Amino acid sequence: MSDHMRIAMGVVACLLFAVGPAQATVKIDTCNVCYSDAGFAYRAEQFSINSNPFLQGIDQVYVVNVVSAEVRFFHVARWQDASLDPQREDPKVLRAMGWPMAEATPMPPDPVVLSSAQDAIAAVQLFAQSASAVIPADDLGLGLGSAIALVGPDDSPAGLHRNALKNMLNDHLNQTWMVIELALSDLAHGIARKFLTESEIEMLSNITVEFEDGTRVQISIERILDGVAGSDTYFDLNISLESITGPGLPAVPMTPGQFAGFQFSGHPLTLQAFIALAQMYGIPVTSAGGAGGGSNGTFECHHDGTMFKCKVTYGAF
Repeated sequence: MSDHMRIAMGVVACLLFAVGPAQATVKIDTCNVCYSDAGFAYRAEQFSINSNPFLQGIDQVYVVNVVSAEVRFFHVARWQDASLDPQREDPKVLRAMGWPMAEATPMPPDPVVLSSAQDAIAAVQLFAQSASAVIPADDLGLGLGSAIALVGPDDSPAGLHRNALKNMLNDHLNQTWMVIELALSDLAHGIARKFLTESEIEMLSNITVEFEDGTRVQISIERILDGVAGSDTYFDLNISLESITGPGLPAVPMTPGQFAGFQFSGHPLTLQAFIALAQMYGIPVTSAGGAGGGSNGTFECHHDGTMFKCKVTYGAF
């Protein structure tokens, strides 16, 4: 232990959290890229400095890697260079000159806080697993038979479908999270919400929504914002139209020009979605075959030198 650290610990021992019947106040930072002892300690020091640059004495900081489920607790000794006057110096200058100072020492964590943090980690990991499972579009109440219906400009019906999907998926994720939260203590609940909002990129893979015709689309969580007391958590979602896949589906035309030479054979709901997509772009579609719109078929498009044309043939395979 350095002389600075001994002096700081001797001057003041300020307890920054309390557990049990009292109101819990726990200083926690998440670091999902911390794996070494030095990495955890450095993160504790930087978190203490950033949260209170002018602190002198002992800061108490937990650093948690939610991905690896590691919980570390540190006493962070804090002191200032006596040769610098924080009332006169610019904080940026002070930081560049090595002020403020911090040194982290690992300590045994409080058992209650440790248990609550572990419960919170388990809750976030369970939510991540649930969110990563394939979600049937029917479970969301979306009322669309194919992911192809999501393709199109923002000011088209497809734009409305995408907004509806985001809203319904937000509701679904909130309901899932609320069920998981019910099993947590008050302290673990507060910690879990912090973990959730700060670990979304590392913890959550793409969400997959599957439609009745077998087409799928992937949706990523860009960020998670914790709502005010009593309100839902907000999931900022991005729908990747390029990720749409399905049985017998090589690709999805995203522009009118991509319909040239396009061909698909398969589910009638996929056929209907392609017909609607082509017509939305002003491409005429003719039909052939006696089976009608309720059967499988083939959708083919070409450019005749003047315009795009598409044809759907039912009962073609």
